[in-house]
Amino acid sequence: KLLKMGERVKIEDKIRGMIYGQAIGDALGLATEFMTKNEAEEYYPSPDKLTYEHIIQDNHRSHWSRGDWTDDTDQMIVIMQSIIDKGFVDEFDFAAKLKNWAKRGFPELGDKCGCGLGQTVASVISRPNYVTNPKECAKQVWENSLKNGAANGAVMRTSILGAWKYLDIGVVIDQCRRICQTTHADPRCSASCVAVGSCISLMLQGKEQDMNKIMEKAIFYGALEISDDATRSAYYHHLSIKNLASLSLDQSPHIGYTLKCVGSAFYCLRTASNFRDSIIDLIMEAGDSDTNAAVAGALLGCKFGFAALPSDLVQGLKE
Repeated sequence: KLLKMGERVKIEDKIRGMIYGQAIGDALGLATEFMTKNEAEEYYPSPDKLTYEHIIQDNHRSHWSRGDWTDDTDQMIVIMQSIIDKGFVDEFDFAAKLKNWAKRGFPELGDKCGCGLGQTVASVISRPNYVTNPKECAKQVWENSLKNGAANGAVMRTSILGAWKYLDIGVVIDQCRRICQTTHADPRCSASCVAVGSCISLMLQGKEQDMNKIMEKAIFYGALEISDDATRSAYYHHLSIKNLASLSLDQSPHIGYTLKCVGSAFYCLRTASNFRDSIIDLIMEAGDSDTNAAVAGALLGCKFGFAALPSDLVQGLKE
C-alpha cells in the first residue's frame, strides 16, 4: 500500500526507534546484568545519571566495550540480514546464519565469535542436524529439560519481526512463532514472541491510538499460543503486573524466564512517560537486565519514535 509522505516518515521513525531502542536497552542494561538489585544500587548510586561510561568493567562486562550491545541485538540483526537476503522470513536461512554468527560473530565489527550466547540456544544449535531441522532440535532440547525450559533467548531478538509485513497481523504472528521455534519450543516462548511482535505491528498500523487497547490485543494474541489453562494463567499474571518489584527480576535461578522479561517490558510500555526514565528503572531491578531492557527498549522506541530517544544514548552506541 502507498503511504502519504507524512505517514511514511512517522512509521520510519517508529521502526528506527524500535531498532535503536533495543540496542540502547541492551547496551545500557549490561550495566547490571547478573547483579542483584542491592548490588546494582551499590555500584550505581545515582542511576538517573547512568550512561555507558559508568558501566563497571568487571570480569563479565569487560567482554564488551562500553556502549556495545550484546547477543540480544546481534541476533535481531541476524534476523534482519536474513530478511534482506531472502526477501521474506525463512527460518532455515535464519538458522544457518545464527549458527554462523555463533562461530564468527560479526567480523566486520571486530568480533571473534558470538559473545554472550545463552545456554538454550547454544545447546540447540550445537546439534548436528540443526540447520536442516532447527524446530526438531529445539523440541529435543526442550524435552530433555522435562519441558521446563522457557528462557528469554527468543523474545530478546523478535522485535524486528513485528515491523516486517506489519500491516498483516496474521503474517507477523506466524513469523514470530516460526523464528522462535528455531531455538525455543516452549509455548511460553512463542507466546512472548507473538505478544511483542504483534504489539509492534499494532503500534505501526496506527489504527488504534489507545496503548492499553493495543497491549490488550497483543497479549490476547500471545495467549493463543498456550493451550494449558494453568500456563495461560501464569502468562496473563506476568503481563499484567502492577509494579516491577513483583516480578523479582533479580531472583536466581529464574532471571532468564521469558515471562519475566516480557512482563517487565509490557509494564514499561504501559507506564512510561519517556524512554530514559523507564529503561533506567528497569535496569536497576538487575537480573537479566540487558535482555529485559532490550525488549522494553524496542517497545518504547516504537512508542516514542527515534526522534524522542536520548541523543547521548544514541550517539554513545559503539557501532
